[in-house]
Amino acid sequence: MILILSKAYSNLMKFKKDNLLVQSLLESEEGTRLEFSELGDAEKIARTVCAMANGEGGDILIGLSDDKKLTGLPNAEGYSQKLERWFISNLKPVPPFTINILDIRPNLVLVSVWPGINKPYAIQGKIFYRRGASNQAADNEIMLRLISTRKESLLGWERQPVIGLEEQEASGEEVKASIRFLNKKLGSEKFSPDDPEEFLLHHGLVAQGYLSHAGALLFAKNPQRFFPQSRIRITRFQARKEDSTMLYDRFFEGNLFQMFQAVWDFLIVHYGQRSTIKGLVRKETLNFPELAIREGLVNAVVHRDYKNQSAFIQISLFPDSMQISNPGILPEGISIADLRKEHPTILRNPDIAYQFYLRNYMEMMGGGTLRMVEDCRKNGFEEPVWKVDTQRFYLDFPGLKMGIPTSEGVNEGVNEGVNLPELEGVNEGVSKLYQLVLQQPGLKANALSTQLSKGQSTIERWLGILKDKGLIRFEGAPKTGGYFVNELKQ
Repeated sequence: MILILSKAYSNLMKFKKDNLLVQSLLESEEGTRLEFSELGDAEKIARTVCAMANGEGGDILIGLSDDKKLTGLPNAEGYSQKLERWFISNLKPVPPFTINILDIRPNLVLVSVWPGINKPYAIQGKIFYRRGASNQAADNEIMLRLISTRKESLLGWERQPVIGLEEQEASGEEVKASIRFLNKKLGSEKFSPDDPEEFLLHHGLVAQGYLSHAGALLFAKNPQRFFPQSRIRITRFQARKEDSTMLYDRFFEGNLFQMFQAVWDFLIVHYGQRSTIKGLVRKETLNFPELAIREGLVNAVVHRDYKNQSAFIQISLFPDSMQISNPGILPEGISIADLRKEHPTILRNPDIAYQFYLRNYMEMMGGGTLRMVEDCRKNGFEEPVWKVDTQRFYLDFPGLKMGIPTSEGVNEGVNEGVNLPELEGVNEGVSKLYQLVLQQPGLKANALSTQLSKGQSTIERWLGILKDKGLIRFEGAPKTGGYFVNELKQ
């Protein structure tokens, strides 16, 4: 038994060095936002989830004793599934939480809880809150405070109506997608995809018969009609300074989900990806730290100050770096230094953040910045750098270089076209599309559409021409696959 514990302790120390979030948690003491737990029963853990959701959120690390000795979980996957079912069945309303199995032997489980926006939360009719490292039943004073917090959120900027933008103008497909994600989280058909109004009303995204500010940004077909500051701008500069010559400048429009996906596809195309083949398996690896860039982009979209009407999210591409900046500064009580350790998450836009959480764009509480650093380290990229001034927040990714040079948003090789007998007689666009697939294999139709600035129906028609000529093929599942160039016979 001593040998097993020693080995487990050694594994934990190694994992601690490799995982910045766990290292930060283990170096902290239990308190309002942190609890260590051995294999406790689901009800005990759920009380802590309830209490944290009613407060500042927090983390529960399961598989450790109070004195941080590793006990582990023999069946972490089964235990996690049991916890999730118990939370969903017994916590009302269901607070935002994630459950992650940490890859160490024996396993640990990390439960991360967000500060809820629908306070008070209750477990089997009882309301709890955190006092230090313990859970306390809420008295009348605490109850009034929680109710007051909820009322304040109802009067905030996000919940104000956009007069003239009726809820029927929401994108039906986007709302249905969110409903599907939520139903999957709940394990039930709580909301019908055919009744988007119920979903929007339940989440406070409709006010006085109109979409709320948050509802418009998330789901309106054209939110820039009311919020021009919500655009995302990408600019490529010739030199490192922003006052240098601009090689490319583009504004992205649409609701937040649409812009996020379009910008993500744009970055994949411009930075490129490399393929490695091991046995019969092809693996595509992006030429930038995928998790870190994704997290940085999500943070910019979710945490920016949308009340600032004079500024938008700016993504600046330099020859040797990328910078993401957005209006707004760090919340009071959080410093740049805090971003390199586990820290409280203070939500400037809780309704927007919750919808991104439902779509699985946001995960652990307060650990996103640590995961960014870790992702850069593991994949051989320089660590991100955060800066802030009086009006904007900056995130720099040094050392990032374009996979292939671009001009006007289109690969220079694409502009030049290709000379193949099979392409004789086709229009220039089809030739450009073939060259793009050749240089950036694995892209989907929507990414190709974004890169070539053509409608998706046009791109799909051109893809059909190339497939009929035997020049390209589609590989993989419909949702995750992409297009590849076929080898030409000599």
